[in-house]
Amino acid sequence: MVRSGQHEVDQCCGHHSMNELGLFAGGEIEVPLDNKEVRLNARDQIDRYEQAIKDEAGSERGIADVINDNGLKEYFVGGAYTRQLFIPKGVTIVSKLWNKERLWIIAYGDVSIMTETGIKRVQGAHVEIPPLGSKTALYTHEDTLWFAITGAEATNSDDVENEVIAKGYSELEYPWKGE
Repeated sequence: MVRSGQHEVDQCCGHHSMNELGLFAGGEIEVPLDNKEVRLNARDQIDRYEQAIKDEAGSERGIADVINDNGLKEYFVGGAYTRQLFIPKGVTIVSKLWNKERLWIIAYGDVSIMTETGIKRVQGAHVEIPPLGSKTALYTHEDTLWFAITGAEATNSDDVENEVIAKGYSELEYPWKGE
């Protein structure tokens, strides 16, 4: 099954860069997975960034829904779920909280990425396994084609989100849980 949008993206909101909102001012950073204090600080920064986008857009998801409606294709093949997302230059998004490991492939583009485990700017082609249990804040410096791939039993768009998206951080296991 494939789902794709039919319209041009209306770039009405979500155009502050991470620098403008203070997320990317310090350059590239890498944080160990088990560094609780730094990860929770980064989580707070991403959540504040997400709120700033929502406030600017006047909606719960900012421009993310517009991007998903118009630049998203979904593939369900052999137990794998693949999201193909075209993100225009100059757009900023904060992802939902995935509860499954996934593989990112940035086929082309130039994007700044912040997760709980670091900040970096990458250019396609780029392949990475992002940290489980972290939202992703991103800003596209150029048009970007992004793939996220994970395992899923669901075979349609309605069911897959319930399977791969966490409702909150408490649903996930972190290296410091049980301290």
